[in-house]
Amino acid sequence: MSHTQVIVPLMVLATGVVVVAIVFYFTCFARRRRMLALMEWANNENLDFDPDGDGTEASLFPELNSLPPTAECAENVFTGLWRGYAIHAFDYHFSKQTDPTSSEGVLSVLIVEAPCPLKPLFLRPKQLKDSVAQVMGAVAIQFETAAFNRRFLVQAADRKWAYDVLQPRALELLLQAAPFNIEFSERYVAASRGGLFSLRAYAQALTLVVGLLPEFVRQEEYARGTT
Repeated sequence: MSHTQVIVPLMVLATGVVVVAIVFYFTCFARRRRMLALMEWANNENLDFDPDGDGTEASLFPELNSLPPTAECAENVFTGLWRGYAIHAFDYHFSKQTDPTSSEGVLSVLIVEAPCPLKPLFLRPKQLKDSVAQVMGAVAIQFETAAFNRRFLVQAADRKWAYDVLQPRALELLLQAAPFNIEFSERYVAASRGGLFSLRAYAQALTLVVGLLPEFVRQEEYARGTT
């Protein structure tokens, strides 16, 4: 084997190692920079922040179907009161499949606790498959605003509840806001969108979720705060 035949593979290998090391460094750097920014924001909003969590956060909300069931752990955990509402937020790590060799996914979720009972409802931006399903006869809940019907899919067992929640003010708020998946359970309203939230996304999600709470829920929160 010639000298060149030995050197070239070694150079390729060394280059690969350097590239991997650089990617790893900048990934860790970006992760830490985001964590510090979230911590500062939490302090400014008088929220408790734990970058590591205690390992239980991901299992506290089994009624939320938008959270993958294969929870691994949670980190960058927010808890506390925001404008009078109890909130929970974290980066949620989960297995994409039951196969232990499969890759891991991660998403941020913001959860607002309601002061009185809610009913299940789920909405998200429409995807191409939703349009195909409607062409094939699937029935979606329709609202008076055509622009909203084009952009969002709404699912609820109680259609009257969907209309009570998504009144014209809420429809306009959703049309103007950044896109999120929103789920109402009996106690919580959760916002996510399939990836990690930036600092700006957390602020947008908080404003959106609280703004979507029906008037009677916000009145209940006000009454609770004045007693």
